[in-house]
Order: sequence, then C-alpha cells, then structure tokens
Amino acid sequence: MRSVAAGDRPAPQRPNIVPSGDASSEDDEDAATSALQEFPDATFANRRPPTLRNRRPILASQFSAWAVRGSRVVTAHHRLHIWRTSASAATSDSFPIAGDQQKFLAVEFRPADADSPEDDGRYIWCGTKDGTLYEVDVDNLVVTATRGNVHAHPVCWILRIGRAMLTLDEGGKCVLWGDSSGDRAPQLATTTESRQQRVPDKQTFAAFVGAELWTSSGPTTKPGSTAVAMRSPQIRVFDPSCSRGAGAFSLLARPLVTPESAGQIGAVTASAIVPALEHLVYLAHDNGFVSVWDRTTYACVAVQRVSPYAVSALVGVRRFLWAGFRTGYVCVYDVSSEPWVVVKAWKAHKDPVIRLTVDPASLWKDETLQVASATGDNVSLWDGFLREDWIDAELHLRQPDFCSFRSVRALCISWNIDASRPGDLHGTVDNLEFLRNALTSVDNPDIISIGFQEVIDLEDKKLTAKSMLMGKKKAMDGKMSDSISSGYRQWHDKLVQAVRLNMPPESPYTVVHVADMIGLFSIVFVKSSEVPRLRDVAHITVKTGMGGRYGNKGAILSRFVMDDTSLCFINCHLAAGQSHRRQRDRDLVDILEDKASFSELASSSPGAYAPGGSGTLPFDHELILLAGDLNYRIDARRDAVVSAVASGQSESLLAHDQLLKNLATNQTFRLRSFKEPAIHFPPTYKYDRGTDQYDSSSKRRIPAWCDRVLYRADRADKVTPLHYQRYEVNVSDHRPISAAFDLQVKHINSDKRAAVWSEVERAWFSVESEIIDEARRWYADK
Repeated sequence: MRSVAAGDRPAPQRPNIVPSGDASSEDDEDAATSALQEFPDATFANRRPPTLRNRRPILASQFSAWAVRGSRVVTAHHRLHIWRTSASAATSDSFPIAGDQQKFLAVEFRPADADSPEDDGRYIWCGTKDGTLYEVDVDNLVVTATRGNVHAHPVCWILRIGRAMLTLDEGGKCVLWGDSSGDRAPQLATTTESRQQRVPDKQTFAAFVGAELWTSSGPTTKPGSTAVAMRSPQIRVFDPSCSRGAGAFSLLARPLVTPESAGQIGAVTASAIVPALEHLVYLAHDNGFVSVWDRTTYACVAVQRVSPYAVSALVGVRRFLWAGFRTGYVCVYDVSSEPWVVVKAWKAHKDPVIRLTVDPASLWKDETLQVASATGDNVSLWDGFLREDWIDAELHLRQPDFCSFRSVRALCISWNIDASRPGDLHGTVDNLEFLRNALTSVDNPDIISIGFQEVIDLEDKKLTAKSMLMGKKKAMDGKMSDSISSGYRQWHDKLVQAVRLNMPPESPYTVVHVADMIGLFSIVFVKSSEVPRLRDVAHITVKTGMGGRYGNKGAILSRFVMDDTSLCFINCHLAAGQSHRRQRDRDLVDILEDKASFSELASSSPGAYAPGGSGTLPFDHELILLAGDLNYRIDARRDAVVSAVASGQSESLLAHDQLLKNLATNQTFRLRSFKEPAIHFPPTYKYDRGTDQYDSSSKRRIPAWCDRVLYRADRADKVTPLHYQRYEVNVSDHRPISAAFDLQVKHINSDKRAAVWSEVERAWFSVESEIIDEARRWYADK
C-alpha cells in the first residue's frame, strides 16, 4: 500500500453535499466570541525551567514587597531582607528600619546618578502602610532619609521612570520625584522639587508604560454604576512629565474595551511592553485574558484568552511575552505570530506568581538578562535569553550527528465495542476472523497497541454509576467488583490468547501495559525480545466527562522509552453529539495538556524526550500514537452522506469531516501537530447492530468517521504509515479500525552527543553577544 500524508489525498468527483442543520447552527456562532475561547498552541512548548547560571532561588519568610537589581534582591514585610545572589547560595541580611511595627507595601531601587553608575542597586526606597517613605543604603544597612509628611494613605506603588521616581498611595495621591531625563537621581533627603497630582483613589493597578502612567480599577459592583463599568475595568493613562499638555499630570486617555470584548476581560493585574513590538502594550486580567492596546490611539486591538486561570503577572522580554499565573506556572508566548504560540511553560512556584520583572542591570553587571518571578515567600531568577532552549533546539536538529536509528513496527487497533463481549464474535466470517485479520494486517509488528471504548454499556446509568464508585474503591485497595471487571477481564484474556495464537511462536509478546477506566480498555504488547530495551514504563488516566469528574469520557495514556526514544499511546473517547465539536476540542486540551501528567522522572533517559521535556506530559514524548472514538462527525445532510457511501464516493465526504476541517483551519486545535494516514474506507459509525445498515432508529444519526488513528513525531522522517483500514465486524454500532506504522527509534552515542553539545554551546556565545547588544540598546537608561 502506498504511504501518503494526510494532505496528499486525491480529489475524487464530489456530489453536491448540503451541510446539516446541526453543523450550520454551530458555524453561525459569533466568530469573535469563539476566538476568545481558544488558548495559544502549546504543542511544541519547551518545558525545561530556564535556570539562570550562578543564581539560586531565594526562599524567604513571608514578604509583602520585593525588588531586584543586579545581584541584590530585597524582600520586605515588617523588616527588610537584603539578599545577595551571586554566591553559590543566596545570603541575606535582616534589617529593621523602625522596629517591627511598620508594614512595607512597596519597595524599588532608586536610579544612580549618571556619573556614578556603580551606585545602581545601592539605594532602595520603601513605602509603608502608614504612608511613610524611607530611603535605605543596602550596602551599609543604614537609613539615609525618612519622609513621613508626603502621603497620608498607604503607599501601594513605588515606580521608577528614567532617573525619576514616582510614589502613589491608596488615596490616589501621586508624587513625581526628580527629572526622568536628567543626570541626577532624586534623593529622598534633599529633593524638594516634586510634582504632585491625584488619580482616582483605590486603584488596583498602576505601572509605567514607557513614559506614561497607566492605572486601572474595577470592574465595579457598586449600585448605580454604568453597565460598562460593571462589565469591564476602568483604565486611565496619565502623562506625569506634562510634555503633552498644560497643567500637571495631565490625563491623556481613558481607553475603552471594544463592545465585542466588553465583559470578557476582568480586572487588570499587570502590564508589559514587548521590545520587538513596542507600539503595543499588553494588559493581563484576572480571568485568564490578555488585552492588547495600541500605544498611539489607546484602542484595544485584540483580546487573547491564554488560560482558564488568572493571569497575575506579565513582562515583555525580547520578542516574547512572559506571563505568570495563580497556578504557579510561567508561560512564554511568541506574540509576533498569529495566533500566539507557547514557546515555553514550566512550574515556577508552588504558590501563585504575584509579579514578574526584568532586571536590566544584569545586562551590564553579568552580561545576562535576569527575569525574576515571586510568590509571597519565594523569588526565583530566570534566564531571559532562554539559552538552554536555543541549545535544545540546535541539538534536536543535529540528532543524526550523534544518534543511530533503527526501524520498529507498531500496530494500533481501535474499536468502540458497544459493550459487546468476546463471545459475540460469531455468525460471520468477518466476525470470527477479526482478531486474526487485524493482528496479521502488518508483518511481524514489534509493538501492538489495542484500545477499546464502551467496554461497559454507558447508557446503563446504574452500571456506569457502579463502575465509577468501584473505580474509586479500586484506586484504594487495588481490586474491582467482579460484575464490573468481568468485561475487561474477558477481553484481556481473549486478546492475550489471540496474540499467542496468531503471531509467530518464535517471537512471543509480553504485555507491558493494561489499564481500564469506565468503558475504556487499553493493552499494549511488545515483543519479548524488545522488553529489555524499555524503561520509564507508566500509564495514567484522564477523565473528561461531566467537567472532568466522570470517566465515561476521557483517555488512557500509556508510555515507555525504547532505546532512547519516548513513545506515548493514547486511547481516548471524546464527547458525543453532532453539534458538540467544541466540547471535543476542549476534551483534547484536558487530555493532552491540562490534566494529563505522568510522575516526575529523574534524568534516567537524557535525550529521550522532546526538547525541554521531562516526560511528565504527553507532548514531551517524541512519538505519539493517538487512537479511539474521537466522535468528530460529518457536517452534511444524512441522505447525502448515505447516498455518497452507497455510490462508492465516501471520500468526497472528507471535505465535510469536522476533524479534517479542524486540522486544516483551526490554528489552535490541539491535534494540529498530528497527522492521519489517508482515509480510503467508508464511515465507521453508526450501524444497526448485526447489520450493514446505517442507523435506522428514530434518531437517524449521520454516518461519520468517529474512529480514528493519528500520529505525531518530533521529526517528520520518524513515522511512515503502512496501512489504515477498517474491518466489517457487525456486533457493535462501530466498525473497528487499525493502522500500522514504521517508527524510527534512536540510540544516542553519549560521547558524540557531548562533542556536538560543545560545538552548539560555542555557537551560542556568538548569538548571545548579538542578543546582549540588542538588549542593551533597548534597556539603556531604564
């Protein structure tokens, strides 16, 4: 059989197919609202933490404010702690300013004078809950100045702009200290020429965006507020330098969200400018959205949902947008592409990330770009250049220079058995010979992965409820009720027997995985001669039914490392229903990203996983075979579909297949990086049991290719499809399918890899020098 890629299908003559009513109703959904629900694609995200050389995390006691400059980090609560991070372990000095009665709400390093650059990071300003300002010399641990008569309310923000400082209290009073374009930095003890102004009180966000002060409050719940105020945040932009109008601290604009995004974005939590896209400003929101604003017109030009969780921190680094979340994760987005792409994601903290910041001083002091993230008791320092990611990507491209490859054959069989049992395989030759035909559909496979769906009757509410309860009991005592497990046990024994009877006796097989989950059943066989080559063997289950609480829908994920290549086999059953395509898409997000997590591994398999991957997530694996009842339907009228199949023109229906349309047009579809062998068989769903007739019940469901096998590889040349076919077994309302693949698995020569790594590292240093020069130009005087 000729091997073809998913996009190489011939174009048969197509009859006039009219979309079904169910499909058109979904396609008519508001496009803008639909786009807001899509998360950026994290398919190829590097998940290795961007560890900074010679920097260690700072594990402090609880603090309410912090700042970083060069090798100094200051944390403050009732006392100041000055941490020095250049040593092999972070060291600190504790410094009480006014006893332990004061609570600090804001701290920031004061700029240095133009003729004293060595003082950068030496002086820090501190704002307290009672409105007092302090200036502290952190080198000598002395208070150099105190101002208690400027603010009458808690000082919530201390911001620097050029060589000026701005303090803002809860009551809305702003004080600008010094001249942002001057050569002298303000000193709290001697600077008297300060400009004062008021902004609305109780602002929840304030930050400098370039030379402008952006503030925000709301959405509000106060009675009598306007509908817009109750749905979206109130944003104001000020010019503290008064360069664009008369009077002090002029209000430049009150940016408004667009009508289509009103009510979508929540309270503003952070802001950022991406240096490569400096005409835009990005605002983070507490409901998982990031809004994008034009800095000239102050118009909201885009709204992107990045997470179901609050975006609590934001910073722009080079051409990337870094975002911190309440979950403790930090993600790095390439926002120069459309749609956005996740280039990096890692668990930075166990607690919510409260702030991200870039330290420009590190460019001159350490020739690196230090990015800091913090929770309430921890500060971590990260590499803004993403050095290890660059090296990972280059090593991946050069795999042929240090790896040898060999071919293994994998056979995937998938079937929604509609609660049938092995004893039901009788009556026709196709039924009786199914397992033999499927197992021998490819010569001498090294791996056989079999996945069944609906092993129990999911329409039987009592049985599925009992299965769910017994599944919980099994997790506790390792046993399951005989009445529930009998179906799984019967199929397990039948499949083991079929493999033993139909495969060559000189090449026995070993069961390396067997797992079940309320209807799903997976078993993976590997040639016994290959078993010694396996390691990191594990499996997990993901529930997606009823919002993830119920396992009637979901997936079983099995994985192992063979030689030095990681493989993951996924058996899944997605949401049913002609019009529930978006729910199926969300199920895939849960299965492939949000809810699937293997246990953390020690570095037992260096180089076996995708660049930056540790083996905890499905996308960390180099080769993935995904099969099951995906439930994607054909968006066309039933009579047209049945007629096309009857006339032998079923391939003309592929243009209306929901899965293929997603692969072709949906940039954020989680199977976007997967491929499917060419389909040359009729739809496998839905038949009247025991017949070759499509659904004749009152529901008259539209035939569809619900049952699919897809594959994904870190390199295009590692997978070659060998066949993709269905079997005419009529004991279920689905027809079983199988697909076979030639897989290239690698063996790493550690000595050669070390030599290539050294070459790649040397190449990085020339790239790094260019990045440093570019960054220094951007961060000069910042």
